[in-house]
Amino acid sequence: MWVTQIIKDGKKHRVFLDGEETFWLYSSELRASHLQENMELAQEQYEQILYEYIVKRAKRRALHLLEKMDRTKKQLTNKLFGSGYPAAAVEAAVKYVESYHYLDDERYARHYMELHKERDSRQKMKTDLMRKGVDREMIDALLEEEQESVFSESGEPIEGIQQGAEERETAQIVRWLEKKHYPVQPQDEKEKRRVYQFLLRKGYKSSEILTQMEKAEQQVT
Repeated sequence: MWVTQIIKDGKKHRVFLDGEETFWLYSSELRASHLQENMELAQEQYEQILYEYIVKRAKRRALHLLEKMDRTKKQLTNKLFGSGYPAAAVEAAVKYVESYHYLDDERYARHYMELHKERDSRQKMKTDLMRKGVDREMIDALLEEEQESVFSESGEPIEGIQQGAEERETAQIVRWLEKKHYPVQPQDEKEKRRVYQFLLRKGYKSSEILTQMEKAEQQVT
């Protein structure tokens, strides 16, 4: 491979190999690596630079990001790529934090569900977690496990899990309507649409939202 260009940007230098931006080096690192434009870079020398400077920095960056907030593997990977680290450094950094269990999608999903289960529908939690990169099968298993734990604690038979989940979400809709002081008087169609769209974004079924809104309206007539 060839060092085709080196661009200084503040205290750092963007190094291009074979015409593509590959990594960043600080001035002292660039001097120690003896890199110059239009020079051939052997694979061995490239790997030495990668693991001596870039991977170490990517690991520190990954730890810093996880100290600030818990993240999924996808979120951390995207953050590292966004910071300009090459794929090999990102992969090494992710494996490093995973090896110490600083990064754990299952733990993240469990914590997320615990925080949101009383205010979001199961579908909303599933959609959000999938968007964050958590595996669909893992989410389904955790949702089922969470629902089973609710029923085992309450003494209800496992056969009633699906019905219980629906009743739980109906109760959530009712609480949201109460929190939104629905219905308003006099009835405001614009406000009604706003509340309906809000609950729809929460992942609740349209039919159940409309049913509970109608019941709320009947209670004040």
